[in-house]
Amino acid sequence: MKSVLKNIILVSGTGQNVGKTTFVCKLIKQFKEQNIIALKISPFWHNINNDSDIIIQNVRYLILKESNTEGLKDSSKMLLSGAFQTFYIQATDAHISEAFDYLKSNYIKNQPVICESSALLKYIRPAFHFIITRGEKKKEATDFEIGVQNVNNKFDFEMDRLLLKNNEWEMD
Repeated sequence: MKSVLKNIILVSGTGQNVGKTTFVCKLIKQFKEQNIIALKISPFWHNINNDSDIIIQNVRYLILKESNTEGLKDSSKMLLSGAFQTFYIQATDAHISEAFDYLKSNYIKNQPVICESSALLKYIRPAFHFIITRGEKKKEATDFEIGVQNVNNKFDFEMDRLLLKNNEWEMD
């Protein structure tokens, strides 16, 4: 059974370059006074620059704490948008849960999180899961999944509908 984590919003998309990071950054800006933790999870291994702090690295996963607001990485953009802290996990699907559990136990606790990842949905049930599309038909909303269409970086979701109460995400 998946853990229900009401302090987490997941953002995924129907492909690359659909506006996932742009949407995440807009959410962060809206709630930056709430000490938002931003998280980017990638199932692909990339070369790592020396401008981030490695928290843990092993053969299964890598966790970084982003400290660069001038980079082109998604995690840098999240930090620049006003995230209190930004983390990056690099792990294959088989180890994402283990890496997330480590990060949650040691750094996140119950703070509000906005996470760009589709893979984490296999292991947790977030408060909300936003699915970003560009051009194609958007996914119909369920109790926690919300389809959002991106047209020229304008999203058809009213961000004012989201609320954060006692570090839990709600929708009005």
